[in-house]
Amino acid sequence: MTKIPCFIPLLYIFLFTQSVSSQCLHDQKTFLLELKHNLTFDTETNTDKLEGWNESNDCCQWSGIECDISTGQVIGLDLSWKGINTSLNSSTLFNLNTLQKLDLSGNYIGTIPQEISKLSQLTYLNLSYGAYTGQVPIEISKLVKLVVLDLSIPSMSSSMENPNLAIIIQNLTNLSELYIDQTDVSIIGNKWAQALSSSLPNLQVLSMKFCGLTGIVHNSLSKLKNLSVIRFDNNHINGSIPDYFGGFKNLTVLTLSQCDLTGVVPKSIFQVPTLRILDLSFNQNLQGSFPEFYENGSFEELVLAHSSFSGVIPSSISTLKRLCTIDLTMCSLHGSIPSSIGSISLLEHLDLSYNQFSGPIPSFSSNNKLTYLALNANNFKDFISTTEWGKLPNLEYLDLSNNKLEGLIPMSILKLEGLTYVDFSYNKFNGTLKLVEILHSLSYLEELKLSHNFLSIDLNGCGVNSSFPQLMTLGLASCNLSFVPEFLKNQTSLMTLDLSMNHISGTLPGWVWRIGRLDTLNVSSNHFVHLEPPSLGDSTCLPIEYLDLHSNDLQGEVPGFLFCSFILDCSNNHFTSIDHQLGNYISEMTAFISFSRNSLHGNIPKELCNITYLEILNLEHNYLNGTIPDCLMTLPQLGVLNLQKNNLVGTIPDQFQKDCEMQTLDLNGNSLQGHIPQSLAKCEQLTTLDLGKNHLNDTFPCHLKTLSDLQVLVLRSNEFHGNIDCSGTHTLWPKLQIFDLASNHFTGDLQSKFLFKWIAMMGAKGKTEYGYLRNDLDETSYRSIVTLNFKGSTYELQYILTVFNSIDLSDNAFYGMFPTELGRLNGLKVLNLSHNTLSGNIPLSIGNLTEIESLDLSCNSFSGNIPQNLVSLYSLGYLNLSYNKLSGMIPTSTQLQSFNASSYEGNKGLYGPPLTPIVRSKPELGSSKPVSLEETEWSSKDTLEWMLRGAGVGLPVGVMIFVGPLLYIKRWREWYLYHLDRLIMKILHKEDNASARRRRRNQRQRH
Repeated sequence: MTKIPCFIPLLYIFLFTQSVSSQCLHDQKTFLLELKHNLTFDTETNTDKLEGWNESNDCCQWSGIECDISTGQVIGLDLSWKGINTSLNSSTLFNLNTLQKLDLSGNYIGTIPQEISKLSQLTYLNLSYGAYTGQVPIEISKLVKLVVLDLSIPSMSSSMENPNLAIIIQNLTNLSELYIDQTDVSIIGNKWAQALSSSLPNLQVLSMKFCGLTGIVHNSLSKLKNLSVIRFDNNHINGSIPDYFGGFKNLTVLTLSQCDLTGVVPKSIFQVPTLRILDLSFNQNLQGSFPEFYENGSFEELVLAHSSFSGVIPSSISTLKRLCTIDLTMCSLHGSIPSSIGSISLLEHLDLSYNQFSGPIPSFSSNNKLTYLALNANNFKDFISTTEWGKLPNLEYLDLSNNKLEGLIPMSILKLEGLTYVDFSYNKFNGTLKLVEILHSLSYLEELKLSHNFLSIDLNGCGVNSSFPQLMTLGLASCNLSFVPEFLKNQTSLMTLDLSMNHISGTLPGWVWRIGRLDTLNVSSNHFVHLEPPSLGDSTCLPIEYLDLHSNDLQGEVPGFLFCSFILDCSNNHFTSIDHQLGNYISEMTAFISFSRNSLHGNIPKELCNITYLEILNLEHNYLNGTIPDCLMTLPQLGVLNLQKNNLVGTIPDQFQKDCEMQTLDLNGNSLQGHIPQSLAKCEQLTTLDLGKNHLNDTFPCHLKTLSDLQVLVLRSNEFHGNIDCSGTHTLWPKLQIFDLASNHFTGDLQSKFLFKWIAMMGAKGKTEYGYLRNDLDETSYRSIVTLNFKGSTYELQYILTVFNSIDLSDNAFYGMFPTELGRLNGLKVLNLSHNTLSGNIPLSIGNLTEIESLDLSCNSFSGNIPQNLVSLYSLGYLNLSYNKLSGMIPTSTQLQSFNASSYEGNKGLYGPPLTPIVRSKPELGSSKPVSLEETEWSSKDTLEWMLRGAGVGLPVGVMIFVGPLLYIKRWREWYLYHLDRLIMKILHKEDNASARRRRRNQRQRH
């Protein structure tokens, strides 16, 4: 009997299965061909168009088709990323009821067809990035065999509202993977975790990024113990990270980036042996610290950037041999970077920027794969040793900016030939650096930043014909340059150029405007006098979007072509006028214009109103005259209008629109008249209103009471008058921090039901978030400059701390008692009530102003004692209580005695240091020699002498009745001397009081 070779049966089986698998059912082939015929394709994303699908081929051999090898039925269809842009409603696709896998990801199918329920055998359905919109249909819930469901899309244009998430997944009990990123499920509220845990017991992968999730992660999610992937990024999940996440033994991926998480990260999370990716970034209130890491952990990516993680990095991090990404940007970490971190050979991305690290920069092993190294904004002083650069052959990105590195930049860095990004700016490097050596050696360099050191850049060899890499960014600010480098003429890719804070003078050459693809140019703080115009050809505008020319010596007429820029800063120059053909150049897209502190004359150009998208217009400190163009108030996006300190006349245009976006209106220091416009109340985003030092004649602006975001109100030195009475208002401007009504003609009692209830001025003690008042505008931030009077001087505040609170009501005609509500404003820094006619006692509640730095109550009619608790105001740096009717002894403390006598003068009943001794006359016959009272209490000897001399003009019985007890009972003696002292002072200094009144009246007239 002949033996059959052993491979023959295997060959037979192979041929048989191939023949069976190639048997395509005729009806299914027909359905597929009809499907192809009805599809349209976007040729830019796909040129295939399913050309291989034709009658001559077996459909089981077509691309994207999978058949059952035993029946020939189509069980899999993959049309992903084919550029299909056809609705699938009523498509023959849904006649393929044997389909088990369907992938339509990356196409444009409109809405999810309801016919999807016909595909009841589906176990895998992928519609991700399908650009479908609208409600996810209930028919999805009928696909009860689904194991994988992916409905992720690139925008929240689809939702699960009716039906909601709970209804759609209630029957999908076999589901092990659920991806619904960017599908809006917010209608279910904080019940999403309960819905998942009750319906999907077998879930292993859960991805719900950008889904509108709210509330805490409910404990019911702990039931899903098989979870290996959890992605909840970019939701509004608050509360802490559940401890039970650390008990998920199969957990490989946990990402909760940009949620609203608080509390402390459980250390058990870092010790899950299977965890590969952990991303908790952009949770600014999330705290925690690193534990010791288990040896040979599975971590590949560790991302905690922009959180409040603190402490040190343990040296055991080196045991995580698989780590390729460490991103700890902007945490609160400190100490030294463990040297062991350099031994992680697979590490590619290391970002430890914006922390408080110090000590040496670690060395790296010679076999490392590091391509990205960012250690900027720390406290490093020592540069990495020159011998270590050769161990970083793969490095492409290097950022060591904003440290304290000093000395020479080692030329061994030129060995890193693969560098594309280098930033050494904002350090203390010194010496002379030859730019030609850097640019010749680093041939792949795209961005080079050396600004703000103590370097001198040598430009020899950097001529117009130099062959250098094509840079995209070049930062040479504060590098002792004396001319614009000519090699820039051939930089065809340059987009950002910073030559600010150098010594370049003369004319800015015209070829600069045409460098490469330049869109950001900063030549501020030089000595340029003229701007050579560009050759614009057919274009009327510069391509430069961000143009900074501030702090030069530019003079003459402002060229019109500058107004094409998106951001234009020409402040602190000597320009005198603006091109009269401005209208030919203006761009609708300009957002920021500043010509502050120049010498501009003439009217404000009305052509500026043609800039539809203008957000900030700053023309302060010039010599502009005429009126304010009405059209400026109608610009729809104008957020800041600063015209302070010009010579403008007329009235404030009453043209503010319904959708006004004004945040700052500063007209201080002009000659404007009239009223505050009624339409200004439409600017509901207004935070700063400064109308000080004009000639406005109006009453208190109660019509602005709806401006709930108002933080700064300055009306000083105008002709405002009348009472402050906004009837029907409960709380006026709760966010107010600066309130200045000084030097007007306001009158009335300050005991108000709506004033001084400003929440922003309460509870500043213990604040840790110190920032600056600013405007939240899209493209740039603007900080208001406010001129205030405090501590006896005038200050121009450009950077106003969010904890700076000031009230100035001085030089008006307010009367009545000290407002008791002021005692609740314990965040107040400055209080000035001087030059009014306020009376009564200074209340004890003034001791609550624990943050007060400047207190002026002078030139009023306050009486009684100085409150004793004033001695506890340790922040007080300026005090003026002069020219009142205060009496008694000045409380003794280092604080109050540190002020000079002028702080207390004009109070005839006040005594004690630092006032000069109270002078009295002895009642001896024939003598007028004064006697000085040098102590706060008289001695018993002086008292006895005074009593005996008084006995000569009294009755003997008075000695027994009065003098006896006064000699031997101290309490009686002190009471008697106190009141007698007051009586004598009133008699002897009556004329002084009259002089003080005259002096106050003269001061008011001068103001």
